[in-house]
Amino acid sequence: MGWHDHRGFCDKNENDDYTEIPDNCLPDFPVFDVNHTRRVYNSGDYTDNGVRKEHLADHIQYNKAYRPGTALFINGICVNRGYLGKKRCEEIEKLIKGLEIKITPSNLPYQ
Repeated sequence: MGWHDHRGFCDKNENDDYTEIPDNCLPDFPVFDVNHTRRVYNSGDYTDNGVRKEHLADHIQYNKAYRPGTALFINGICVNRGYLGKKRCEEIEKLIKGLEIKITPSNLPYQ
């Protein structure tokens, strides 16, 4: 089961490297009971969390509102580029793809 729910027409400009990804344009990503999320700072530092599926929408909105410069990845897919830009986020996606299988319900979930 994926995230994408076709909440309306997605009017995004693929050439705009640093534009926030609108909610109705978020890429499809797999959703699990506990999801691997990674917030990446422009310095390259990052924070990993395990987020329950019922908290994902709030987690995305929180990161967009209160961590605008950071990129946010959910289960290896970038859902907010922050100041990192599209190309750098695509490179990070390749590095972290597959880490979601290491997040289990025993990991402390973000709440």
